[in-house]
Amino acid sequence: MTGTFSTDFYIDNNGKIRYDAISFNADGFNNNPFKGIWTSYKLNESKKCNWGDYRIPECEWKNGCDVGAAEFSINDKYIKNGWENYTRAWNTYPESTEVINARQKEKEKWWTENEKKTTNR
Repeated sequence: MTGTFSTDFYIDNNGKIRYDAISFNADGFNNNPFKGIWTSYKLNESKKCNWGDYRIPECEWKNGCDVGAAEFSINDKYIKNGWENYTRAWNTYPESTEVINARQKEKEKWWTENEKKTTNR
């Protein structure tokens, strides 16, 4: 994987590095954007690979991906590409059992479970 990553942080009065969420409630807040290319070792094929906290680089409304005005909201035409649970969790009201379950799933630390499987081999 190759690309560019940036992060916003600040150093508090105790000298500790903190995630910069000072403007968290502002429209369009984002942090930790990565914009890059992922290449499959198996197939040697490359694909765009972008992510970030609360917004995704190059996924703006003009590209048709993020249609949210004040917060990230995936365009309906992309939901089938793996955004079903995310949309159910964060773009659905009122809170129902289905929404609560979807939010729990979104908060799972899936990478730690995968890490356990990898280290137990």
